[in-house]
Amino acid sequence: MSHCATPEGTTVLQKAEGPLAIWLKYRWNEGMVAFLLSRLAALVVALYLIAHLMVTHTLAAGQESFDSAMHVVDRPIFKLLEIGLIGVIIAHAIQGSRVVALNLGLKSRHRKTLLVVIGLIGLVLFLAGAWVMFPYRSYVP
Repeated sequence: MSHCATPEGTTVLQKAEGPLAIWLKYRWNEGMVAFLLSRLAALVVALYLIAHLMVTHTLAAGQESFDSAMHVVDRPIFKLLEIGLIGVIIAHAIQGSRVVALNLGLKSRHRKTLLVVIGLIGLVLFLAGAWVMFPYRSYVP
C-alpha cells in the first residue's frame, strides 16, 4: 500500500493487497502506536503474572516442588526475560502517564514532544534497572 499524489495535490490511498493490507490501510501516528504498545505491554504483564502465580503455587505442594520450579527458572534466559519484563512494565507505565497528561489537557501540538520525553525517561529507567539485574547469579544451589 502506498500513497500517491493526484494532480490536485491531494493524497489517494492505493489498494493494498495481501495479509497485511488491513494493518496498512490506517494512518499510523504516535498515538496509535503508543496505544498498541500499551495493550501489548498489558498482555505481557498479565501473562507474566499467570506464570508467576503458577511457580509460587508450587509452594503449596512442598519445598521440593518449589525448589524444582526454582531450578527451572534459575537460568540466564529467564534473567533476560526478567530484564525484558522491566522494559515492558516501564513502557506500560509511561504510556499511562502520557494518557493522564493528555486527559488533563495537554495541548495537541505537544503530543510528540511528550512521547519523546517520557520515552527517554523510560529508557533511562530501563537501562538503570537492566544494569542492576544483568549480572547473572544463580540463587539455587
